[in-house]
Amino acid sequence: MEKVIVPLWKREDISPEAFSQGLLGEFADTLSADSSVLSLKICIVDEHVAPAASYRMESILTPAWDAALIAWCHAGDDILSHRDSIEKRCDHFHAYIVTESDRLPVDYSGVKRGQKTDGMNEIVALQKPEWLARDEWIRIWHESHTQIAIDTQSTFGYRQNIVARALTPEAPGVDAFIEENFPEKAIHSRLGFYDVDTEEEKQQREQVMIESCARFIDFEKIDCTPTSEYVIA
Repeated sequence: MEKVIVPLWKREDISPEAFSQGLLGEFADTLSADSSVLSLKICIVDEHVAPAASYRMESILTPAWDAALIAWCHAGDDILSHRDSIEKRCDHFHAYIVTESDRLPVDYSGVKRGQKTDGMNEIVALQKPEWLARDEWIRIWHESHTQIAIDTQSTFGYRQNIVARALTPEAPGVDAFIEENFPEKAIHSRLGFYDVDTEEEKQQREQVMIESCARFIDFEKIDCTPTSEYVIA
């Protein structure tokens, strides 16, 4: 069983509303009917996360993507059997097989099919800094930074995905994806993002996060995309 993350770029002749409806309708039905797709979430940059647009960062996957499939499959490349359905709606896409560490599991048991989960799923793409060896990069991120991220933010879900390989030949180099589930208040306020009541507290937590991230993240090689997360299967 493998996890695959597939960023999607919509066709210019399709409106954002029609793109979302198509992904959550016919497209979701097609993928969820595939026995090789064991679980599926569709994350979309839509009107629900528009107030968090200022959080976006873009340097690796450019221009910024419009949606992402996040699926567990019997084999990651099973997702490519749906290439025609993807290309019907998308200008282009990239696909990556990843290994997941679920540090703060989300209880999806009460979420109905096609329902948006609470708040937003902020998806981050990273390239390993040139100054760190791979093992040291993973050690700092997984063994040291993880708890700092959980303690300083309002996250209720935190998944670390290390890229094993790209499935599409022209996929930009991405070494990891982070998925962080934040509550609704984080979309509208950095105070809510850091789960504090005052600007002073926010600045303190933000500084702690920046200092920790700087140990293993090259800030010139990072994407950050707030999305609405919809559970399909």
